[in-house]
Amino acid sequence: METISLLPQSINQGLSRDRTIVFYSLNNNWQYRRPDSLIDPSWGVICFPENFQGVEPEDTWQLRVTNPANYEQWLQLGRDAYRLEKERCSRESTRVVGKIVGNYGSDVVYQDCFTPLTIERFTGKGAGAVYGSPIKVKDGRTPWENLFIAGTDQGYLGIVGAMLSGVTIVNQHLLT
Repeated sequence: METISLLPQSINQGLSRDRTIVFYSLNNNWQYRRPDSLIDPSWGVICFPENFQGVEPEDTWQLRVTNPANYEQWLQLGRDAYRLEKERCSRESTRVVGKIVGNYGSDVVYQDCFTPLTIERFTGKGAGAVYGSPIKVKDGRTPWENLFIAGTDQGYLGIVGAMLSGVTIVNQHLLT
């Protein structure tokens, strides 16, 4: 589940924003797995997507939090329960992350979130998977001679996967 919060620029300096991305776990025994509940806010990713040198500040800025979620449990909820649980889980995620970066929950200008069901509905990825394709094309080849695929679905996950995939494709096909 991802929760996106828009915050006023006035609290920009009050939060710990010296990074663009923070991977966190409040547990000493971290396990990369589907949680037993709708979400597990005790670990995830905190992202400040506008926290780059040279990016001009606007009236508001984003704080995005991604927590692991249980697709099957979200799927079992009725429409009203789904809406209420989204709100509850979003508040819980905001509360937990506030302990890490500084309390921001009361300053949120606008907040939205999406669940595995949202991802599945709008991307077609089964069970709301964010990463991964069952078919990997590690050499990046396509039916077109001058088109190569690079990205996270071609090997590793996330930012590292995207960067390594791009470097690999360039080295294999463009620098030869």
